[in-house]
Amino acid sequence: MNSKTFIIAGVLFCAVCLVASWFMFGENRFNELKMAEYLNSKYKEDFVVDNIRREGSGLGVAGQLTADAHSKNGLTFEVGLYSDGSMYDTYMESLWTREVSGEVEKYKRLYDGVNVTKFVVKSYPIDKKTKMQETQSALYGSKPTLKQALSSDPESVYYEVYSIQSESTIDDGVMLESENRINRLMNEINNTGAGRLNIRYVINIPKESNRYICDISWDGSENVGQDVKKCFIKSGGLE
Repeated sequence: MNSKTFIIAGVLFCAVCLVASWFMFGENRFNELKMAEYLNSKYKEDFVVDNIRREGSGLGVAGQLTADAHSKNGLTFEVGLYSDGSMYDTYMESLWTREVSGEVEKYKRLYDGVNVTKFVVKSYPIDKKTKMQETQSALYGSKPTLKQALSSDPESVYYEVYSIQSESTIDDGVMLESENRINRLMNEINNTGAGRLNIRYVINIPKESNRYICDISWDGSENVGQDVKKCFIKSGGLE
């Protein structure tokens, strides 16, 4: 092989490396900048987007591009790019959840004396027609506080409490206290005036490797009650 062939081979190798680098890094950076531009335009703020990755991919499934976005007010949230080119984000969820964090202790006090291993209270916008989280909601075009949304358009607000507690065993006393606690939780979050509400209440039994789950959702505007005694379902594994 002469020197000219070596040069051509070297050039081709460099070209392949450059193309590979683009697909590995350049395209990712391009998409991060595109996501940041989308957020900047939507919320009239400056955001930094990084840690882009493809989630949910597998055999024959392309998955979805997801990245972390960071705002100047200290929030980190998720932004994503669908295969059709549209985008979504969870900025409003992060804003409202931070706002509601001041009320967390009010709910957690209902668990006094209980071994709570996880406790989360959050709130985010929903579409009034589907009652599902809707990232393209008109609410996302502006940045109302949770308090403003609850006072002006409560049906657009989703409110939820998710807790996990650990017990050595389940007896009538544990179940009765859990039912009472859920009823008190329902009363508390009914008072928020949100359009849709949810409680996911999990009791882990580690030594038996199973759990009891009460997962109830209701429409706050109708103030629908539920029979808590019938909501618990036994399931294998722990959360």
